Amino acid sequence: MGSPDRAEKGDCVKKEGSDSIEVVACDSSDAEFRVSERIDKSVTVDIAAQAACSKKTDDFTSVYSKSEGDDGFVLCLARK
Repeated sequence: MGSPDRAEKGDCVKKEGSDSIEVVACDSSDAEFRVSERIDKSVTVDIAAQAACSKKTDDFTSVYSKSEGDDGFVLCLARK
């Protein structure tokens, strides 16, 4: 399925190492988390990412963030 860059709310992901994720089919045994919220163009420092998710949803246990200028984003992840 692929890159977290295209992940949307409702997609499922698996962790790859300590700081990478991959989008997978939700019915896959690899699916560990569901994207409960996606926040585009955001600051992606870990503390700011946690705070951004807290403002958007209570349904998250982890965050994934990527910083690329105006294309940065945060994914709020809930255990599947």
